[in-house]
Amino acid sequence: SHELAHLFDEQYMTAERRQEWYGIRGIALETPWFPPCDKCSDFRYGAGDFAESLAFALQGPNTKFKSLLGFPPNQKQQELLRNWIAQPITKAGN
Repeated sequence: SHELAHLFDEQYMTAERRQEWYGIRGIALETPWFPPCDKCSDFRYGAGDFAESLAFALQGPNTKFKSLLGFPPNQKQQELLRNWIAQPITKAGN
């Protein structure tokens, strides 16, 4: 589900949604969204936190949560993720 969350991120996350995610998670806006290389772990970056949080929201608390940017998503954060999944928006040009 972590990798499927990356696919959702690629297709449906916008700059505005990423800023909203950082805000609701309390992550500094200057934190890079993507890791600097393909082989780098993403657990210290926005994309990794988002993917881990979406996996957690979909699979439940028995999921091993690996983000290094915060704790597992709280109820409000999970609701936001579920709303995004239920009503994805298409980025311009897709």
